[in-house]
Amino acid sequence: MEMKLNYSLNEEDIDTFVENLYKYSKYDKKQKSKVISIAIAGPILITVLIDKLSPGTPAGIYILLIIGGFFLMYKTGLDDIKRDNKKAVIKKKEGFVEEKETILTNDSIKIIFINNQKKEITNLWQEVDFYIRENENIFIYAESKNVVHQLKSGSKTDEVEDFLKDVGVTKKV
Repeated sequence: MEMKLNYSLNEEDIDTFVENLYKYSKYDKKQKSKVISIAIAGPILITVLIDKLSPGTPAGIYILLIIGGFFLMYKTGLDDIKRDNKKAVIKKKEGFVEEKETILTNDSIKIIFINNQKKEITNLWQEVDFYIRENENIFIYAESKNVVHQLKSGSKTDEVEDFLKDVGVTKKV
């Protein structure tokens, strides 16, 4: 069994890709854990330092510093993750924004970059961890290979999803 898809990814698809990475990527989950650790430890350390330098400061100020510092560091840290992902995709934009042909077989997924005939990516289904469906986009994650494929399947989205189920790729809900 084989299925072919031809599609183009454009500048607007970068944001969709980055948002999907942010939600589901194992790497981004590790980054979020680091942000939370720093967002908790940072304000507490600053509060301890202020207490050492200025003993007798009211407890309410410490609580405000800890809570405010946590939210500020947390929010900016998460924004940094998205920004870094977007920078990485834009840096490699020549491989992202272009026409592609995807061939799905019983054994693998092969992405052929139409504008660069020498470039293609193949992953065996055993290397694929899961897929996500968002509207007409299907994101296929092979995290052990540090690869995420974005397929724009349009009217064939249901067919592609059935194909993925048939070859044993699980859908992440």
